[in-house]
Amino acid sequence: MNNSLLVVLAGVVLCNPLGFAAGRPNVVLIYADDLGIGDVGAYGGSTIPTPYIDSIADNGVLCKQGYVTALQCGPSRAGLLTGRYQQKFGFEFNFPIKRSFEFGTPLSEVMIFSRLKKAGYRTGVVGKWHMGRGEGYCPWERDVDYFYGVLNGTSWYFPPFDWASKYLGLGDPTDIHRNDEIFIEKDSDYITEAFARECTGFIQRNKNKPFFLYAPFTAPHVPILYRERHVSRVAHIKDKKRREYAALVVALDDAVGRILDELKEQGVWGNTLLFFISDNGASSHDGGSNAPFKGYKGSLWEGGIRTPYLVQWPEKLPVGKIYEDPVSTLDVAATIVVLAGQNPDVSSLDGVNLIPFLTSEASGAPHEFLFYKQFAWNDSWGVRHGDWMLMGRKEGERLLYNLSRDPSESENLAMQYPELVDQLHGKWKQWNETTEPVSWDWKE
Repeated sequence: MNNSLLVVLAGVVLCNPLGFAAGRPNVVLIYADDLGIGDVGAYGGSTIPTPYIDSIADNGVLCKQGYVTALQCGPSRAGLLTGRYQQKFGFEFNFPIKRSFEFGTPLSEVMIFSRLKKAGYRTGVVGKWHMGRGEGYCPWERDVDYFYGVLNGTSWYFPPFDWASKYLGLGDPTDIHRNDEIFIEKDSDYITEAFARECTGFIQRNKNKPFFLYAPFTAPHVPILYRERHVSRVAHIKDKKRREYAALVVALDDAVGRILDELKEQGVWGNTLLFFISDNGASSHDGGSNAPFKGYKGSLWEGGIRTPYLVQWPEKLPVGKIYEDPVSTLDVAATIVVLAGQNPDVSSLDGVNLIPFLTSEASGAPHEFLFYKQFAWNDSWGVRHGDWMLMGRKEGERLLYNLSRDPSESENLAMQYPELVDQLHGKWKQWNETTEPVSWDWKE
C-alpha cells in the first residue's frame, strides 16, 4: 500500500471515527404538545414570536399540509413512533391515566428506536413518553439508550413535577425519570428548560456517533404555568388566556433555539435531519390558535389534524422551500429508517420516505389516501384523497370538502358529489378492515 493511500484512509478514520456512512444523518425529532398552526410565525402567526421554530422553515422545508394520524396526544405518538396507523393495533384513543400501568403501545409493535438501534444509532428520548409505563412499556425497555422526562401525558412545569404521582397515588416525590430512576430536579428548573438542557447534553455526548433524539416537549399543553420572563415577552397580547398560553410557546421556541445552537456548536448541524411537528391542533379552550382553519384538538376538522410540519437537513434539503402536497407523521419513521441504511424492511410501515419528494427527485404526491378513525370517543372517521376530505360519524351526515378551494371547510359538497362520497367511503371501509378494536375504554 502506498503512502498516499495510507494518508487518505487515515483521514477517513479521523473524520468518521465510528465508520458510519456520511449519508446517514443524525436525526432530531421535536414534537410539540397542543401547538396550533396559527401560533407559528412561519405559518402566518403574527402574535407570538417564534424565531427559532421559523428558522427551521428558513433553512429547510415548510410542509404546507402536514397531518398527524390522531386527534390527541397518545395515539398521535403511537402512529409517529411506529410508522403505522395506530388503529391497526388498537391504540385509537388515550388510555385511561389511572390504568397507565396496564396499557401502552403493544409490545408486538416495533418502535422506531428498535429499528435505529439495530442500525447502530444511539437513541434518546427527552420529554413526554405517554406510551405506557407498565412492565415492558417504558422507554428503557424499548431500545431507548437514554431517557429523561415524564412517563405520563402531562406534568407540572415547576418542581416537584409531581402531578401524575399524586393523581395515580404513587407516593413518588416527582414524575421525572432519568432512565429507570426517579430524578429530583433543582428548585430553579422549569420543565421546558430542563428538557432543553437534557437535549443539548445528549447531543454533546453522542456527537461522534449516529444518533436519534426524540424530543416530545410538554409545551404548550396544560397546565398553563409560565415564567415571568416568558410572559413579559408577549405583554402585547391583551387577552389573558392567550397571553399566558403564548408564554409557554415562547419558552418552547427558546428550547428549540438551544437545540439548534448545540447542533452547530458540536459540528453536526449539516448532517442532522430535523423535524418539528405538533402532535395535534391547539385545544379549544387554552388560548391556542389553529387559524385559518376550522376546529381544534379532538376534531377531524383541519384545525385538529393539520399542524406545523417543518423539515431541515442542511446538507441535503433545499432552503426555504414550501412543499404543497399532504404529508403525514407516518412518514417520519419510514424516512428515518430508510436513511439509516442496513437495507431495512419497511413493507409493514404505512408512511413513505419523504426526502425524494422534498428534493423534487420524486414526482407526484406521497399519499393517495390518508385515513382517520376515532370511534372510541366521538364516532368520527375520515379519508383524505387529493384535494378532497370526506368525514362523518358511524351514523349521520357525510361532510365533503375541497380543501384546495375551501381550506376553512365552510361548504359541504356531499350532496353535489354523491358518487365521490360513496367511492371515498368505500375506500375508508376497506382500510377499516385492517384495524383492530380499541384496547381500552376511554371513560374509565
